[in-house]
Amino acid sequence: MWCVLAWLVLAPPPFARQPASGDFIAPGNVRGASLRFGAWLAANRVERFRADRHRLPESLAEVAIEDRALRFQRFPGDSWTIRAIEGGTLLTLTSAMARDSFLGESLEQLRGGGR
Repeated sequence: MWCVLAWLVLAPPPFARQPASGDFIAPGNVRGASLRFGAWLAANRVERFRADRHRLPESLAEVAIEDRALRFQRFPGDSWTIRAIEGGTLLTLTSAMARDSFLGESLEQLRGGGR
């Protein structure tokens, strides 16, 4: 019996494992801050990509972002828009906006857990 118990703890078979967790969903009190931070990170990667390659990426996947909540759109003249959508929340960050102002106090909210 001890051997079976040790086997279940050390090398659990598929039937004894927890199901893989799904996508991360931020708690309601920090959801907006999380979306702002994600869009801000994506915008910085887009701008770094543009500086390095002298063109905009075709998609966020080209800058190694695979976030289903973020939508990237290119426009003529090297302008772009990133939309962060989750539940009923929609935030838009454009290339014409000040990215740090868009971020606002989101980092403080995330650090403090939305308190």
